[in-house]
Amino acid sequence: MRDVYLLAGLIDCMINQINPVLRTALLRDMYKKVFKMKKALGIAWYGPLDHVLLPIDPSLHNVHEYCDALAGARNMKALYEKIREGTTEMFDILSLKYVFYFPNAEA
Repeated sequence: MRDVYLLAGLIDCMINQINPVLRTALLRDMYKKVFKMKKALGIAWYGPLDHVLLPIDPSLHNVHEYCDALAGARNMKALYEKIREGTTEMFDILSLKYVFYFPNAEA
């Protein structure tokens, strides 16, 4: 599930975040990484892409700090690191503080 949330973070970064690195040809590397991960994880994304990451209560996570960290990354390595750190933190919060109910899911 951590990898799925990392994938969500990568998709969110490509679509909803602002970073000068993403305005270069390096964006192609991120697209390749996303499609490779989607295939490896067997993930098909449906629905609106303006809110890829799950909403987290502001008292538990400051989304603006996360966005600022992404915007400040100077290269792809730093950008990937910030995405991984941010999505790991978000996943930890979600797994400790939230309960997900799927009424039609099979046990």
